[in-house]
Amino acid sequence: MLSLKEYVEILLRYKYTIMLAFLFTVVAPFLFIFKYSSVYKASAQLKIIYRDSGSQYYTNMPDRIGIFEYVEDSKVDDTFFDLVKNPIAVEKVIRMVGLVDDEGKYLRYDDVLISSMLNLFLKDEGLGVSLTDSGAEIIEINGYSKEVNKAVDIANAATNAFIDLNAQIFKERARDALGAFNKRIAAVNRQIEKLETEKFNVLSKNFIVDISLERELALTKYYDYLQLYHTSVTSFAKSKESLEIVNEIIRSIPELQLASKEVDRNTIIDSYKNQILTFETSLKKLLVDVKEKHPDVVALKEQIKTVQDAIKEEQGRVLSKETTSRNSYHTELMKRKYDAKIDLEVLKIEQQSLTTLLNNSKTKLIKLQEVSLSLQELTRNLTALNEEYTQLQGGIDRVKALLEMKPSNVSVLNYASTDFMDVESPYFPDKKKILAFLLFLWFSISFAIILLLEGMDKTIRSLFDARETYPMFSVLAGIPTGRFKRKRFNSEKVKRAVWNIITGIRAGNNAEVPRITLFMGVSDGVGASRLSMLYAAELSGIGKKVLFFDYCQAFSSIKGGSSDIRSVIKPGSINGLYECSLKDIKVNNVLTENIVDTFAGLDYDYIVVDTPPLIKYNDALLAARAVSAVVVVAEACKTVKEDVNVAIKILMDESFKQSGKKLWIVINQV
Repeated sequence: MLSLKEYVEILLRYKYTIMLAFLFTVVAPFLFIFKYSSVYKASAQLKIIYRDSGSQYYTNMPDRIGIFEYVEDSKVDDTFFDLVKNPIAVEKVIRMVGLVDDEGKYLRYDDVLISSMLNLFLKDEGLGVSLTDSGAEIIEINGYSKEVNKAVDIANAATNAFIDLNAQIFKERARDALGAFNKRIAAVNRQIEKLETEKFNVLSKNFIVDISLERELALTKYYDYLQLYHTSVTSFAKSKESLEIVNEIIRSIPELQLASKEVDRNTIIDSYKNQILTFETSLKKLLVDVKEKHPDVVALKEQIKTVQDAIKEEQGRVLSKETTSRNSYHTELMKRKYDAKIDLEVLKIEQQSLTTLLNNSKTKLIKLQEVSLSLQELTRNLTALNEEYTQLQGGIDRVKALLEMKPSNVSVLNYASTDFMDVESPYFPDKKKILAFLLFLWFSISFAIILLLEGMDKTIRSLFDARETYPMFSVLAGIPTGRFKRKRFNSEKVKRAVWNIITGIRAGNNAEVPRITLFMGVSDGVGASRLSMLYAAELSGIGKKVLFFDYCQAFSSIKGGSSDIRSVIKPGSINGLYECSLKDIKVNNVLTENIVDTFAGLDYDYIVVDTPPLIKYNDALLAARAVSAVVVVAEACKTVKEDVNVAIKILMDESFKQSGKKLWIVINQV
């Protein structure tokens, strides 16, 4: 998170941008506003009065009192505002007050209406309508003018014009709306009648009175048949199992087979069986529609019991003969066999009947479902039409209530007057509000521009930024902001800054100042040469013998000059400081591989070598072989990080790393 000091530095860095934004967003617009004349606002208030019986139609007055749907060519105005701003009323106000243009002609309708404060930038006089805080039934008619009295006249004239035209204009349009309502409601009635007829035909065609009741009864019958069918299947299985058991016993006793054959050939027993089968079928059908205690059910059960007794009697007679009867056990088995056979025959026929009944019930249910879906679609359409009918009827009631209104339904709460106006404070322009808005706009624009520029800025912004970008190197603070430009090289702040650099270099070099130090700027104008001169001057100030070597091939001599470097060394302006420039030396004698021996043979405590930027010249690469340490100089908010990366990459080749030489980065103007 940035500190307050860093925020201040950012603002100072973009101070000209901020001042320019202030000029264009605050000063210029505010001066532009002063050319406008003061506009005054006068207001009259109207109240819409309605009867208690009609209050249900005006709960949202006046915003929705005039909303009429289905109006085609001549739609009623949406609100009372449109009624107040009716062209007829506005034209009357223009002539009553005498609103004219520069040529003396009456203003047009559109030139008079004012909907917001922004319109006052283009209009000096006009008319507007708004709601008050007192309630939705109170509207305010506003007059605007450069003259106080004329603003009052406009508001009062508009109020009177509205009172006069209220009934005439509003009722005419309400009648148009009523006609549209009646036309639509007639169409809805026709559609409702058509759907009702279609619904009746569907019910009549299928002999249905109540589709829900029919579906319920059909579903009940279907489940009753299904239950009877399952019961019959269970009984059939039990009877079949009993018959198999009896047959097995009879087959195991030969004497019993004779009795079985006698019984099977008995025509009387066969007749009784057919009677029981008929009675059982009738009983099952009857139980679907009536209860167990119904007289017909009781009678059928009695008949079945009588026939069953007759069968047993006939079986006993046949089995009691001497030729077929062997013992009482034989007789009982035969009875059980023929009872089981009769039950199986009855149950088989019963299952066939129930299957037919189930299929018929299922078919009827499917048919009823199809009819139900058709009726549901018709019912949905009828419901929608009935809702629309209700809305239309409500609209008709509202319009009828409006047609009963008289001019007295609108009362004037108060006319506009200078007694209620602050003559000293015009409505427009409100300089305080405008100034506040412009200041806010200036702040927003300035903030956005600074964010944009900061996002696009690829330079080293601060010492903290440099240390964060280059954590593998020692980053030192250089000369403070503004010191180079003012050329105050001997000030205490500059000395402290130089000694801060010396101390930082010593801390990274085993508490010793490197004997030969190379200063190299990342680019031109970052203060590398001056910083190297100040560095040499401060070292000579503590009694050391220091050589300042200006090492630049661009100024070296190709033909002239001395071949001995010692012969071109001159004493500097400071005691103990000596200076030497490459321009006084022959290039062929200096740019050789023995440059290391040349520097080593010089009798000086410290040698400070100043080279031009490595990005433009290669002097630093040659000189770096003979030095003990390298100082790369950059300037905050000017030097691009990519340039520093390129310079370090070029300088720190494999031989530089293997030599164990140290490298520092110094950031000036921080």
